[in-house]
Amino acid sequence: MSTAEPQLREKSPLLRQIKGVDGTASEIGVYKSAPTMINLKDIDSSNGKIDSDRDEETGKFFKIIRPLLVELIGTCIFILTGMFGACHDNENIHPLIPAFVFGLTLMAFAASFGHISGVHFNPAVTLGIFIAGQIGLVMAILDRYSTCAGGSTFLGPAVKWWEGLLIECTVTFLLVTVILMVAVDTKSKTILAPIVIGLTLTGGILGAATFTGGSLNPARSFGPSLIANQWRAHYIYFGGPLLGSLVAGFLYRLVWAHTDRRYPKQRKH
Repeated sequence: MSTAEPQLREKSPLLRQIKGVDGTASEIGVYKSAPTMINLKDIDSSNGKIDSDRDEETGKFFKIIRPLLVELIGTCIFILTGMFGACHDNENIHPLIPAFVFGLTLMAFAASFGHISGVHFNPAVTLGIFIAGQIGLVMAILDRYSTCAGGSTFLGPAVKWWEGLLIECTVTFLLVTVILMVAVDTKSKTILAPIVIGLTLTGGILGAATFTGGSLNPARSFGPSLIANQWRAHYIYFGGPLLGSLVAGFLYRLVWAHTDRRYPKQRKH
């Protein structure tokens, strides 16, 4: 029989003596299996396609260009869809409509394309994930420019600038913290992440809608402001979300993260 073909040898009995309680010895047979010989050539040939697929996935297009395309096109569609829900002839549109439009749209995108780019669609989210150590500096910068594409929000008539800044900071902190815990952390990440993140965004928009419009996203506020040339208190929609994301990212890295992502890393004794 050729050694290149799988073969199994018959089990050979081994005799062992076992002493009973009364002191008498008896022999029992124990079977031990011989090593199994496997045809390594067959295994190598079967892995040929897997290896080529792996090489393809590590190319520049799949590592850099494809994620950026998802972020660029996805952000445009995400913001545009949200604006369809927020813009209406009736000025007294209920805040539930844009909140659920944004939340459900993000949920769908995260479930569909999350494995490609992470579906940030938000420079504040990208900043938090960079601080958490999930992406590198170059990808964080490229992703930030890919997501600056649309959305419009204004402060409520009785809301002061610092109040709006604090509100945007708080709701963005909540959103980024949830994203890091359910989609990034190695201990608590879950397949339910798209649903949890979408509902968190919906809740954040609903909570802040009457005060700031519920941006949570510099990209959402930049595009229409650029087109309409409306920059009143616009710094709130950059400073608030980015500040909230910074706090969420550092707090995750120092406190909430599992040991493999926590900083400083614990030394093994």
